[in-house]
Amino acid sequence: MTDYIDGIINSKVPETFDKVLVGIYLEPKYADILASLGKKGGRGAKSEIVNLALHKLFKDKGLI
Repeated sequence: MTDYIDGIINSKVPETFDKVLVGIYLEPKYADILASLGKKGGRGAKSEIVNLALHKLFKDKGLI
């Protein structure tokens, strides 16, 4: 199965789900990568990438 970022790179963007708007600050190197993938992935791509990254981190730490 292709993950979300691989889907963006290969131009196959999966569906996104409802989200809640929050404001965060990112280090420039992460913001640049996220912006690049967001342009290629289209609307909702950046949110989905951040959600997937947070899900993995929170799961690894036993929070979910």
